[in-house]
Order: sequence, then structure tokens, then C-alpha cells
Amino acid sequence: GKSFGAERILQDISATVDRQDRIGIIGENGAGKTTLLRILTGELLPEEGEVSASRNLTFGYLEQNAAPVGERTVWGEMEDAYAPALAAMKELEKLNLALAQNPEDANLLEKNSNATAIIDAQDAYNREVKIKLVLAGMAFLPDTWGKKVQVLSGGERTRLQLAKLLVQNPDLLILDEPTNHLDFE
Repeated sequence: GKSFGAERILQDISATVDRQDRIGIIGENGAGKTTLLRILTGELLPEEGEVSASRNLTFGYLEQNAAPVGERTVWGEMEDAYAPALAAMKELEKLNLALAQNPEDANLLEKNSNATAIIDAQDAYNREVKIKLVLAGMAFLPDTWGKKVQVLSGGERTRLQLAKLLVQNPDLLILDEPTNHLDFE
């Protein structure tokens, strides 16, 4: 359950989402759809009940009106999806140099293993191919990849945010009105 002030938005909501489910939530404006999604993502806490999820569940959330804005380019925004893996790659370079000096150091070996796991989990060595495929699939031609996000239309920004989520490949993808602000084409 969830209230805002005296207004009760959600009450007695119960649901289970299983692997491969595709669920649509429909209702009038103000019925609590976005509130429910924000509770599912952990952005809001319910006042009653709880949300439980499988351990290590990853999710992507395309908010209703939150599209990227800023100095990054289209390509840079997509690369940002790999930020944890890119940081792990930098750390791995340093760790490999340190391991060359101390190959038996258990602490360095463990850090090396952890960094490698992060890189592998995101398939980061294949990121350029994945980014190109997803951008093409979302109708971003190569000549748009160097554009600043701030000059994109609202629809292009929404598509870019969705493309970024797709390369992240979350276990659960939550889309809040994903067709809002999309260009007609």
C-alpha cells in the first residue's frame, strides 16, 4: 500500500512476476501505475507490505519522462552503460602490473578475479559491436553517434535511453509509458 498525504494511491496490491513474463499495467492517469513501478524498483518504499526479488536480480527502468540530457554524445551515453566494466578494465590493468611483481599475492588475485567477473558479466570486450547493433536497431544511424544528447528530440532521447537499457541486458526491464514523446516514425 502507498498513500500521498490523505490520498490512498495503492491498496492491497499483490503480484508475482516470473521469468519470461510480459506484463502491461493499464489504468487512468493518477491511478498509481508509476508509483507501483517506482516501488518495484526500490525508488519508493511501500507503507504496507514488501517487495521481494531473486538474489542478484538486475533490472532496468525507463522512467516516464526521464531521458538523458547533457554533454555526452550518443555514443558516450551508450558507453556509460558499461561504466562498471570500464572501471574494472582500468583496475585490471593496474592489477596485472602488480601481479607481475607479486604473482602469489592472494589479495591481488582475488581483486583480479572480481574485476574479471565484472567485465565478463557485461561482456565488455564486445561492447562496441553490441552498441552498434542496438543503436542501429533503435534507428540511430552512424552519423548520429557523435551528436550531443542535448540536441536530440524528446523521442530520440527516449529511444537512446531504451537502447542504453538494452545493452545493459537486465533480468527485468520496466518501461513506464515508453511510447511517450516518441517521434511519429
